[in-house]
Amino acid sequence: MGIRNLREEDLEYAAALTVIEGWHYTVKELGFLLKMDPDGSFIYEQDGKPIGFATTLTYGKTGVLGHLIVGGKGRGKGVGKPLLKAAISYMEGKGTDSIVIFSIPEVVPPTVYDNFIAGVGLAAWYLYHRIPAGADPLGPENVLA
Repeated sequence: MGIRNLREEDLEYAAALTVIEGWHYTVKELGFLLKMDPDGSFIYEQDGKPIGFATTLTYGKTGVLGHLIVGGKGRGKGVGKPLLKAAISYMEGKGTDSIVIFSIPEVVPPTVYDNFIAGVGLAAWYLYHRIPAGADPLGPENVLA
């Protein structure tokens, strides 16, 4: 049981977990992250089997936590916290002074991915569904304000 670096042979598992969450990342996309920074992604194993993973990238002084997913059997058992700590520690070790965490409050329906090829236009769809019509651009209803 413990955390190790994500490896190429883990990509199928990681991609499958993103599909379960409704994020729909491919092995190719996750492999690209791995190639950009082979030491920046982590997997949590229990009894020799993966039950969660996290990915990071760093850009100068900024770190990005792109994924943090714990599979069903690992949820509620303290798996996410050590993955998060490993990711933050790694980014801090690379000299980051700020960390961006991507998160969404709901799962995006798979049909949206079909209609907005590979996420192109996904941000517009998300904002359309999160900001009420007629919202004050600088008001509290605007999730960007």
